[in-house]
Amino acid sequence: MIMGTLAFRFLTLALAGVLPLTLSTAIEDVFFGAWRAAQWAFLGPALVLAGVLWLRGRAAVRLDNRTVAWSLFAAWVLAGAGRSVNPWDGLRRALELAGAVAAYGLGRAQAGRFRLVRTAAVGAAWICSLYALLQGVGIDPLPWSTRFGQRGFGTLGNPDYYAGHLLLVIPLLFAGRLPSLPVLAGVGGPLVVGFLLSQVRGAWLAAVAAAGWAVVWTWRAGGLQSDERKFLGRAVAGAAGLLVVALVFVPGLRERLFSIGSVGGYDATGRRYLWTVAAREFAERPLVGHGTGAFKFEFPRHQHVGQQLHLDQFRPYNYSEHAHSELLQLGAELGLIGIVLFLAGMGLWLRRWAGAVSAAAAQGDREHWRDQMALGVGLAGSFAYSWVNFPLQIVPTATLWFLLVGMGDGMRTGSADAGRSLPRALTMAAGVLLLVLGAVGSFVTASDLVGNAYLKHIRGQLEADSTPNARAFAEVARRAAPHDYRVWRWISRIAIKLGDQAMLEQSLAARAKLHPHLADALSDRADFFRHGGQVTTGPESARLRDEALARYQALLAVAPNFVSAWGEIGTIRFERGEYQLAVDAFQRAIYFQDANAVWHHNLASAFGIMKRYREALAADQAAVQRDPRFTEAYIGVALSAMKLHDRVLARQYAEQAYRLNPSDSRALTLLRQVQ
Repeated sequence: MIMGTLAFRFLTLALAGVLPLTLSTAIEDVFFGAWRAAQWAFLGPALVLAGVLWLRGRAAVRLDNRTVAWSLFAAWVLAGAGRSVNPWDGLRRALELAGAVAAYGLGRAQAGRFRLVRTAAVGAAWICSLYALLQGVGIDPLPWSTRFGQRGFGTLGNPDYYAGHLLLVIPLLFAGRLPSLPVLAGVGGPLVVGFLLSQVRGAWLAAVAAAGWAVVWTWRAGGLQSDERKFLGRAVAGAAGLLVVALVFVPGLRERLFSIGSVGGYDATGRRYLWTVAAREFAERPLVGHGTGAFKFEFPRHQHVGQQLHLDQFRPYNYSEHAHSELLQLGAELGLIGIVLFLAGMGLWLRRWAGAVSAAAAQGDREHWRDQMALGVGLAGSFAYSWVNFPLQIVPTATLWFLLVGMGDGMRTGSADAGRSLPRALTMAAGVLLLVLGAVGSFVTASDLVGNAYLKHIRGQLEADSTPNARAFAEVARRAAPHDYRVWRWISRIAIKLGDQAMLEQSLAARAKLHPHLADALSDRADFFRHGGQVTTGPESARLRDEALARYQALLAVAPNFVSAWGEIGTIRFERGEYQLAVDAFQRAIYFQDANAVWHHNLASAFGIMKRYREALAADQAAVQRDPRFTEAYIGVALSAMKLHDRVLARQYAEQAYRLNPSDSRALTLLRQVQ
């Protein structure tokens, strides 16, 4: 009993102490595998302790339909790693998900400590929300990232992960004994404000769905009691007031809120794009899927479907590791079997939960009824969010999800619901499996964390133009994580810098095994020859340039929308004096990536040298529209305008070029010429 409690305390400590870190992209940027490591630092020992408990006969293992469903799901997840084109990477993902599913058993065994978990989860989310509030008022102690602008928790963490986790946590405030008004305001207020500041529209819609779920089941239970109505009224009024204040004072919040119904916008179209790819992968292997974690490995074969969408952003070569729909990604990776097992587990939980809610209401046990309602509403909101995002791929959220499912199943389980006890031999075998899962998960994570830490150093050294140091870090990363395709990608970049073809070919061979469909490897091979042609002279430079051209053409045969290849081909054609072919290549680059000002300016250069000045003028003006600070394009417009004898237009653009870059002598020369 002591060891079981200790295992559970390990997991609770993970939720309380590690959640603020694992939701943070600050840590993710330093150690790419941080959230996996944070989970296994606590879940690994917890599983080992539980395994020892079973081996020593200190606890009986009872099987019922719910335990069987989740056990089969976890086993199918682990088995799916072997079907992936990269089994080692599949194992990492399988350990993440199977480890989270293992929390179901711990939660069920320790259901009586639900209040402890609630306190830990709410407290950790409250810490994250305090940071979001500080950021909202202009105080940002650790602005690690600027990807998400002013969105709550966006400069330290990922607001999508954060909002998805709050969907599970906020309903827990209503569990058990109702908190006092000061506690509700002091704890619930920051959570609600942080949820609003995150500006995650999918999470907002999921919250509406969860509220509807709560209304239906409250109505079925006969409604709320007077104290509950009073409490809920205060909570709703406070949340509405916070929403009004946020709409008035938070930049961009109104636009985000009012664009929820924009089905033709970038986010909604992006979701349809990813769902289409996932559906195509699922259709290829509908029964068993491509293997755990394989969605990203198969994605490049279907990324071209973005060209069928109405937004230009999806025309170029794209890559994604997430389908932004858990069920679709489960289908692509684990097939219909995986979907059925997952839905069976959730369906069996739902059936028992519905019975428990109705029974608690009939017996007048309001605290137990609120416990179950808090669990049900939180899981309903998170499940709704899983249709547009990937909460079960965020380790702390997935772990809390399955922990709460287990606790819901374990609350007041009667003897008729206890299931059958496993024989002693099978109990010991199950204990061994838990021991192995905990030990392997911790070992894999430890090596992965070391490898990913050095990945960060590799990038930093390359950015600092310290290629020898980058190579040394890459060698350590390769030994620590030889099956991580990202390590070999950086080794390819180092080989390009060093001009080391043997190193390049070694890395490309490894990448062909680990991520065979990703066209980036072909691009790196072409870039190797392109870089070699730029740093050499004479016939050797021309030979390498021609080899690069052939390699880029081979790349386009595989991925016709690899836009940078079109740009490089255009540049090479220009250097070879093949100006019409350069025009054709730059126009293809513009077709796939119209927003890139460089392609328009390069097109203008080709037109200009062919004396097609009017077309050159239009191309450079298009470049200025896409990048108003692009000095080269302003100079290009001025030059073309002078050739067309339009001195007024030439002066206007030359003046702008000079204002943008007074040190550019060409702008000053143009100004003197048009005076």
